[in-house]
Amino acid sequence: MKKTLAILMAFIMLIGNLTAFATSADIVWTINPTDAYYATHNIKYIDGLGLILTDNNDKNGVVDKTGKVIIPFEHDYLDAINADYLLTCRDGMWGIIDKNGNLTVPYTYDYLNPGYSENFVVAGKQQNGEEKTGIIDTKGNVIIALGTYDEVVNISDELFCARNNGKVGVVNKSGKVVIPFTKEGGIYMLNDNYLYCSQYDNGLEIYDLNGKVLFSDKTVAHIEKAGEYFVLYKDTGKEKYEISFIDKDLKPADTKGYEISEFSDEYFVARKKNDASEKLGLVDKNFNQVLPLEYDDIRKIHDEMLVVSKDGEEGHYINTKGERLTAFDKYEEIDYLTDGYIAAYKTQEGNEYETLCGIVDTNGNVVVDFAFESISYCGYGVFALVSKSYRVGFAEIGTGNKVTGYIDGIVLQIGNKNAKVFGGDAITDVAPIIKNSSTMLPARFVAENLGAEVKWDPNLRQVKIIPADESLGEIIMTIGSKTATVGGEVKTLHTAPFIEGGRTYTPVRFIAESLACDVKWIPETRTVEVIVK
Repeated sequence: MKKTLAILMAFIMLIGNLTAFATSADIVWTINPTDAYYATHNIKYIDGLGLILTDNNDKNGVVDKTGKVIIPFEHDYLDAINADYLLTCRDGMWGIIDKNGNLTVPYTYDYLNPGYSENFVVAGKQQNGEEKTGIIDTKGNVIIALGTYDEVVNISDELFCARNNGKVGVVNKSGKVVIPFTKEGGIYMLNDNYLYCSQYDNGLEIYDLNGKVLFSDKTVAHIEKAGEYFVLYKDTGKEKYEISFIDKDLKPADTKGYEISEFSDEYFVARKKNDASEKLGLVDKNFNQVLPLEYDDIRKIHDEMLVVSKDGEEGHYINTKGERLTAFDKYEEIDYLTDGYIAAYKTQEGNEYETLCGIVDTNGNVVVDFAFESISYCGYGVFALVSKSYRVGFAEIGTGNKVTGYIDGIVLQIGNKNAKVFGGDAITDVAPIIKNSSTMLPARFVAENLGAEVKWDPNLRQVKIIPADESLGEIIMTIGSKTATVGGEVKTLHTAPFIEGGRTYTPVRFIAESLACDVKWIPETRTVEVIVK
């Protein structure tokens, strides 16, 4: 029975972003990739506030889209309740701050959880050796006192599910009991108009927001949404679930013989009831067939694009007309981000083990080059881009410095003081020059931008470079000598360091490779790329 239910659940829980797609525009940097923040997969942008990030000291703070610190990095945990208030944890205790970082609820609780509300928070605290829970608002006002119920959680901005003496009920923010404490299972929001309770062996009940029972069936074990319809799983007791449907008015629905799950505002994923082959297709909201029932699997990329598998073959991409989207066949994997933008992963030429991420539009055209480890969407038009060296940068849809031609490292051009450092503009003290076929530049620019420390010993006329990674070993070069050392090991330079115009010139390739970077020379543009491995 569990296997059957798992298959049915997988069928209805098709993941997809419901944002309608649009024509793509430029994506521009707001914060160039930096190693100041962790490369996490749950970076959030809060509209009107900024990005909640974790720094290298494992502290959380908030920066705006340009990198300006809005809330200092001094919190063990931060998460937005809404655009004006955030949960904070410090030294194991929880409180609430406003968007300016001011404490509105002191660090007096053992935990706080906003649940499904943007205005109220579940608060927990140990009292006399027992854990007590209640509800507070974002300014600390008590809505439901701690210990009033054995347990309480918010299921909306108006209603709270509570447990008392082993029984479950619902109360509102005024403390009025909406559903009496007689239920065995949890009570949840079904949509904006209905609540439901799954009572284990006692079936399913659906209520209005005032607690009136609108639907009851003791044989229904589970309910799921499918657009304006609800899918009921009735336990037959024969290792199989019987599926039926009710409409938004909770009346039996005629789905024309289809079992359906949500796909978009226009279509359902469908299969025929009691069809042993379990083949899938698409039908419209009137249950007219859009795609034939011939697929083993259908997964949504966005409203007009899906990945399907058929007859044992690997998944491929089609549109809702069934037309093959061959432009995406060259990508290992794709993931819809937001309006018109798709993260795509592509195997690098000459290296089947390296897959990099870029952004393409809904026609498969490249918008952001394949130069990143991963790309995610933070919300409100902001993207997080993680480089191969796990530096995190942020970009948005708009105009400005386009995210294009990104090199995960340093780009220098002979005779030009303008440079690029991890996608950002930089200026060298002097322009790089070529001497004896070697690109020469003062050591400080390259080494410090790669995280190393540079020291000058005027007595020995030596340049010492101390890498951030101690295992690489200290680099020592002496003016006028082709002999250098790396971690005490003697190395021979192609060109000796020299002083000219008061500047000490050192070989770029030797420094970069000693700091575990690759170096690429582009003769057409007389450009050197120092790439972090």
